[in-house]
Amino acid sequence: MTQQTRELQLSRTLDAPREQVFRAWTDPEKIKQWWGPIGSATPTAEIDLRPGGSYRVVMEPLEGPTLVVSGVYREVTPPSRLVYTWRWENGVPDSLETVVTVEFDERGAQTEIRITHGGFPADDAAPLYQAGWEEALARLATLQFKP
Repeated sequence: MTQQTRELQLSRTLDAPREQVFRAWTDPEKIKQWWGPIGSATPTAEIDLRPGGSYRVVMEPLEGPTLVVSGVYREVTPPSRLVYTWRWENGVPDSLETVVTVEFDERGAQTEIRITHGGFPADDAAPLYQAGWEEALARLATLQFKP
């Protein structure tokens, strides 16, 4: 972390094979089942999973405006790594583009997900992003993973 920018890091281990966890992170139908804060619905997930491809996810929280996040994939390395930009289109008064790196590490029959979300200004509300990621990962952990 520099004085100019800030990043958050978090991880979670799931009881599922890496390929299934990667698929849950990149398949639009799977994303609709877990993406977003607890209690929110995700009616739309559009994914063009390739370097230079884009994504767009629409979340409807229990309260407040619809949240829309989008970005472009910089790196797609199945089933181990994703790097993509993150920008709010709607619902958050923040037009800053940040970068998310997600690493999927095999741990026997489990998968450790490591997220680095960086590029926040030093005075940004990174703790709010961390809370959002923690809620989303908690929802992801409840999925029934199947081949």
